Amino acid sequence: MKTAYPPLLLLAMAPFAKAALTNYWPLNETSGTSAASTVVGGTPAELFTGADWVNDPIRGQVLAFDGVDGHATAGTLPELAPESSFTWSFWANSSQTPNNNIILGNRYPDEGWIKFTTAAFEYRDISASFNDGVDYPDFPVDTWFHHAVVKNGHLLTYYRNGVAVGNNWTDGTVPVNTPLYFGGNINDENWAGRLDDVATWSNALSSTAIAGIYGNKYTPATAPATETIPALANLLTDSFTSGGVDPEKWEVTIRGLENNAEAGYEQPAITDGAVVLGGTTNSQYWFGSSLESVTAFDSRVYSEVSVNRVSLSGSGTAYRSSVWIFGDAGHYLHFSQNVGEGGWSYNARDDGGNGTLNPTGGGNNLEGLDPLDGDTESHVIKFRVLPTGLSNGVNIEIQVDGVVQAVHGFTNFPTSFKVILTGQGRATGDTVSAVFDDVTVAQPAVSNKPPVFSATSLRLPTATVSTAYTANISAEVTDEDGDAFTFSKVSGPAWVTVAPNGVIGGSPDASVSTARVLVRATDARGGESTATVFFRVNNPAAAAPPLFGWWPLNETSGNFGADISGGGNMANITNAATGGLGENGSVWVSDPQAGRVISFNGNDGPDAGWAVAGTPPTSGNLPVMDLSRSFTWSFWAKPAQAANNDIILGNRYNSSGADFAPAQFTKFTGSAFEWYRDGTGQNIDYDDPAQDVWAHHVVVKDGDALFYYRDGQLIDGRLVTNVLNESMPIYFGGGANGGEAWSGYLQDVRLFNGALSDSNVTKVFNDRGVYAAVNPTFTSSSYYLPSAKAGSALNFSVAPLASDPQNDALTFSKVTGPDWLSVSANGTVTGAPDNSNPSSQVVIQVRDTSGNTASSTFTFRVEDPSAGTPTAFGSWPLNDGSGSTARDTSGNGLDATISNADTGGLSDTGSVWLNDSERGTVLSFEGTDATGAQATVGTPPDSGTLPVMDLTNNFTWAFWAKPDQTANNDIILGNRYNEAGVDFAPTQFIKFTSSAFEWYVNGTQQGINYPDIETGVWAHHTVVKQGNALFYYRNGVPSGQTTITIFPDQAMPLYFGGGANGVENWRGALSNVQLFEGALSEAAVAALATPPGGGTGSLVITSVSMAANRAITLSWNGEQGKTYQVFASKSTAGFQVIGESTTGTFTFQPGNATFNTAIEPRLFFRVAEKTTP
Repeated sequence: MKTAYPPLLLLAMAPFAKAALTNYWPLNETSGTSAASTVVGGTPAELFTGADWVNDPIRGQVLAFDGVDGHATAGTLPELAPESSFTWSFWANSSQTPNNNIILGNRYPDEGWIKFTTAAFEYRDISASFNDGVDYPDFPVDTWFHHAVVKNGHLLTYYRNGVAVGNNWTDGTVPVNTPLYFGGNINDENWAGRLDDVATWSNALSSTAIAGIYGNKYTPATAPATETIPALANLLTDSFTSGGVDPEKWEVTIRGLENNAEAGYEQPAITDGAVVLGGTTNSQYWFGSSLESVTAFDSRVYSEVSVNRVSLSGSGTAYRSSVWIFGDAGHYLHFSQNVGEGGWSYNARDDGGNGTLNPTGGGNNLEGLDPLDGDTESHVIKFRVLPTGLSNGVNIEIQVDGVVQAVHGFTNFPTSFKVILTGQGRATGDTVSAVFDDVTVAQPAVSNKPPVFSATSLRLPTATVSTAYTANISAEVTDEDGDAFTFSKVSGPAWVTVAPNGVIGGSPDASVSTARVLVRATDARGGESTATVFFRVNNPAAAAPPLFGWWPLNETSGNFGADISGGGNMANITNAATGGLGENGSVWVSDPQAGRVISFNGNDGPDAGWAVAGTPPTSGNLPVMDLSRSFTWSFWAKPAQAANNDIILGNRYNSSGADFAPAQFTKFTGSAFEWYRDGTGQNIDYDDPAQDVWAHHVVVKDGDALFYYRDGQLIDGRLVTNVLNESMPIYFGGGANGGEAWSGYLQDVRLFNGALSDSNVTKVFNDRGVYAAVNPTFTSSSYYLPSAKAGSALNFSVAPLASDPQNDALTFSKVTGPDWLSVSANGTVTGAPDNSNPSSQVVIQVRDTSGNTASSTFTFRVEDPSAGTPTAFGSWPLNDGSGSTARDTSGNGLDATISNADTGGLSDTGSVWLNDSERGTVLSFEGTDATGAQATVGTPPDSGTLPVMDLTNNFTWAFWAKPDQTANNDIILGNRYNEAGVDFAPTQFIKFTSSAFEWYVNGTQQGINYPDIETGVWAHHTVVKQGNALFYYRNGVPSGQTTITIFPDQAMPLYFGGGANGVENWRGALSNVQLFEGALSEAAVAALATPPGGGTGSLVITSVSMAANRAITLSWNGEQGKTYQVFASKSTAGFQVIGESTTGTFTFQPGNATFNTAIEPRLFFRVAEKTTP
């Protein structure tokens, strides 16, 4: 093979059309509602709610959108006709999965719009008759990418990270003054993510300039507006004027698009000053007759290839003339006119890169050439090979008769290419005659070979958070010309530095778990190339991600292996009794090193032993493995066979045993972790594991990076571009229906929904045999906390409420809760409540270092300190002692009238008035409907009715009660019917029962179900209505909460001990009923709930606080010189003395044998003056 070196022949320099920069928004402001355009006369972008300035760890200051209503307006677009040209360029990091929300552009008016989304570039014609644009691969989530669309006349080309990814031919028109938005069309189609460096041009920017912006060689402000072709020299010319094919220029081959073998074609012939390729094929499909250039041309420098396709003729099913830019059999662009199967099209293959697109068959149709599909006469075909500046990166432009028809990018193209001319028929008996002339290949006359990295991506050693990092990549670059070169950083985490001598350094933070740094090497004459260096950043404090599944595989018998992760995807085993290596063929084996394990016999077919997680496709499938997904596979294996491609863990086919479309799979074998899609494997090849030796294997997928660990040590890693877009099954020991069956032993399979850190990989390796998925615990699944005050700082710790049975370190986080509330990793809850919601609820998760989690709900009331003390609606001590009236002492005149006062009570005589040992005289009720007592407040409906309870008013109900019946729905306080004993219309009522506070409207119950009120025990009950929130207190302690959305529209009567006409009568005693036209504070509720007894005067516990070690301090309104006893209970009964105090305060330390504050979810306290016996 000859390699071309250009002679010093200078050709004319041809300028391309100038692209004027119309707007450039760097988006680097730190505050404000306007983003400046740096172009003179440009339009500033105006920001609206939901668009905020943030500091990004990769790109610094950027603009973030919330996906709700965040957007920016950036002026209007000019009218875009079919022949118009423009360029849009920006960086984006999307938080949303693919959809049609607007990153840049507009959606309205319907008569014409244009927008970038995460799934496509949409270009809507003014006729509103069609959507045009480019359907490109979906944006990965949570990853920065550079995007650009260039409209060069009718041709739209989309670039991602400097590489052309998609094309489309458009005839659409967009009207003048169409608005340009960032992040959404005002409040429609709003996008969530981050945006940076947005720019627009009035013409088509060159492919080289787009690649330079991505590679940080240029900014939009410095990108060359005019593309200038370098002086070129012809390295190959052939007008085919000689009598035969020149062997110094061409090699005669039998290459076709789909086959490379003899197929009966005639030998190439020179006729009338042109070469004729073809004949009749005796084979199918797409065998060829070809000329391949002897010279290989450097793909790292600008190149032009021109060919006159003189004519095409033939017969049969289909035939084509083809011109190739051919790197090798796995890397090529094949352009052809295909008569009978699609017309003008191209095929592209880029093994190991992301440029593969329909590499065989009809290929990718070029719509702009559709009018020429039947024109088989002379056409000049021209290619421009445009290096991107990235290692192995090229964009190849296709022109026909001087018009650009497509640009296609490759990311793993070889450093040289050949030119191939081909005539080929599709099927046996087809004939073809493809005639070519005037071949020219030109490259720069003075050529500088740029420096070359050893690979497009380079893995470096692992870094550790907060530990100085250094690595040297200078040995990974060579320069064919012997030029000196220097290194610089193009992009990457802010903490990473790249020194000119190739030293990578910095002090890592925890912003990324895998660092990706784009590095440029530049030689002394300006030649340059780039590569991505990547390395893990280990955070020893990082918790393991949640488990997807965990199969110990240590059963002794049976057809399944338990999933102890809680995911419920047991491993279902085929041929459990006969498909293994154990006794009589059992899969279950007692291993001398590992104990109970599972084994597989490796016999492909119906006799194979294998297992599958869950019941795919219904359950057990892996999540879709796109380039933003993180995941981890971990297992122990001992092979009983030589290494091959049999499945240890993973899949080869879908659950029916057939290929996905396109074919894709991921699997561990004895020689590689295979990551495959549609003909391209992006595997990690590792050393074959030793037979009959246990080893631990882990693959961590961290976004687009794969890392392989063996026995706790990082062995290798790579970046991938293949997106596995199917949810694939997980097999153990073989594939569906026993295909690719593996022989060996397997144990302790763990899959994680996230990327394990190096430290956690080591922990999983060391935890072999520790099978209990032991979760940390909170002492309770829910807590009601003391109230907070709006506008006052909140600060408390939930750390004392959680523990881990294995003594793992714990970290805390907020799952849900109000925006103003934060939860730190150490469990500290902080924030300043606002008045937006009287009821606040936060779900807090605790996670141990193995990734096991638990959560609990914390509810607290937010009081309005400006509300003041509410006025009394009524106050009934219920200590009258005789008669049928219970006095209202509030001064509002709402005495309660008692029915059956002499016979419907619980006293020895049947009277309602009862002398109680704890509370003195109280009101009692016998509980029998109709004959039992009940009391009516006022004379409803004229007086005594409650105010109408809407969603804004405040109210409080409070009383003491001692039931003498089991819990049911009888009325302690409230109503069930109106004063006539019939339903309101619609039905509505509010009542306390012994099991719930019922708030019922028209078929919907929105009350509070509290623990049943204990029989025979006095307890104080309060419900505070604060706007749309209800709070229930028992004995002054928060014990229930709900939010209401419905409300009664009637002023309802109020009853004690039953309802109108003696229905739902309750049995028990009642004392000191107090109602307020406002929301009592929590402190006031606690004061009402202070029990009697223990001395003279009224004691009120004024404050309760808990320290970090869960020591509880009580304060009360004590008097100097008196001794007070402190009582505790786990409920509202059975109080025991726990200590004494003479100071009005008492601190109760954890560890008490009966009332241990370190573990009890709730304790009740009382204080009483100590009396002399």
